[in-house]
Amino acid sequence: MSTITDVIDQITTGQIEEGYIPCRDKSNQESIRVMAFNAKNRFQKYIAEEIAISKVKENGVLMVKIYRKPNEGFMVKDENGKLVPYKMPGKLTELERAVAFMKKEGKSEEEIAETIKYWETPEAKTDGESLKKKKRTNLTVSRNSEKEEMQKLAKGERENE
Repeated sequence: MSTITDVIDQITTGQIEEGYIPCRDKSNQESIRVMAFNAKNRFQKYIAEEIAISKVKENGVLMVKIYRKPNEGFMVKDENGKLVPYKMPGKLTELERAVAFMKKEGKSEEEIAETIKYWETPEAKTDGESLKKKKRTNLTVSRNSEKEEMQKLAKGERENE
């Protein structure tokens, strides 16, 4: 693989955030930029659409920057009036989703508080791992029961013969 292809591959797999390729002069910078675009277009379309390529000058050195496009769809002004990409809020927890749904349904604050209070009790908390263990145990018990039943039937048939 070429250096450019390696950089794009590392960016798409998350190994690096961005890659810089140094250039001798402006003509070389333009040539490398075109090679980078051609290399990017050899990847599958959904990968190629994630990659951006720019000409930059870092510490007086001309370079081609290859990086993942920001996935924010629009810009907002921060407290200083500078445009910055809008960051989507993180995922809501189960409780936050439940509270939001209850508010949307028009539930009273008391009902919501009661739900939150119950949510924090040990009975309401379920550990996914313990549930899996219970299911495995129940499955094992049922398999053992079937096995024992088959053995009893086999013994019973032999005794009757």
